[in-house]
Amino acid sequence: MNPLRYFQALLRRLRRRKISDEAYEWFGILYSGDLTDREFERFLDWAEKNPGKASQLKQLEITWNKIPKYSREEEANGNFIPTLQELIFSNTYARLVSGTMAVLVLAAIIIFYNTDRSSNSIFFETARAETNSINLADGSLVTLNVLSRIEVIYSPDERRIRLLEGEAYFKVAPDKSRPFVVSTDNGTVQALGTEFNTRLSGNESFSVTLLEGSIKVSTQESGQRNSEAVLDQPGLQARITNNSLTARNNPVTGASNPIQIASVDVNNIISWQQGRLVFAGESLSTAIDIINSHTTHTIHLQAPELSQNPVYGVFNTGDWEGFLSAVESSYPLRHFDAGQDITVLSTN
Repeated sequence: MNPLRYFQALLRRLRRRKISDEAYEWFGILYSGDLTDREFERFLDWAEKNPGKASQLKQLEITWNKIPKYSREEEANGNFIPTLQELIFSNTYARLVSGTMAVLVLAAIIIFYNTDRSSNSIFFETARAETNSINLADGSLVTLNVLSRIEVIYSPDERRIRLLEGEAYFKVAPDKSRPFVVSTDNGTVQALGTEFNTRLSGNESFSVTLLEGSIKVSTQESGQRNSEAVLDQPGLQARITNNSLTARNNPVTGASNPIQIASVDVNNIISWQQGRLVFAGESLSTAIDIINSHTTHTIHLQAPELSQNPVYGVFNTGDWEGFLSAVESSYPLRHFDAGQDITVLSTN
């Protein structure tokens, strides 16, 4: 076959597989032969956060190995035009050079993706003032709020996420053969093609808010039958506290049936994704903790007698100064700079 047509056929095959530009770019960088330590750390971080795109490197490697070897003399004589870089790495930043490092890195990639990882888990976490959206291997999306941590455990029969800390929003890719389950130490959520938000509070309560589709919330209580509740309308929220499935009191009827589901304002629940923090009666101490988690600045409250006073308002994440101004206008509090990015609120 004419080399040009051969390369074009390979390129068409890659395009049909919808290889991402990021995979093209990383494949070129890894093959460059002058990979820096910093680039390799960036690659590992990217592969961990984007396992679906990272797996496309294997497809690129397979296609690459199908390309016949040729000498630089043949290329110089014009027998292979357009060049391989133009055909395969078009519209990317790939750099194509031979080198021992490229062989070693590519071998590591092949071993990594040929290994049976069905029982392995991957951890993702966010730091203070950091959120992160992660594309999972099945096409599902998870967005982590600040100071959150999850464990992803995918197998042929189940897609399981363990919420270890904080808050996470899920947009689940449909797959009837593999249930999507989010679990904590005191409860689980099962979904098939849906959107929902989960939050694990410091007091070990676990809340689940439905945005789209339907989910089943359940918990295993020691010596008792499982408690279960189905959420099938957007805006419904259930909460598991102390290994007992309960629901927030219905704001209309005031009922407190332990399996009753209450309506909440979804926009408030996921406002953190739009960079807003909505307080609707949270205690001052809780509000300060939330503000602190979304900024590298720290507010200390030295007025315990006011710690349970309610806070109402909407603030941009990171706007600790606006929060201070609002609190001082509502309560007899004044702040002073304690240095090292610390502000103290007190009644003095």
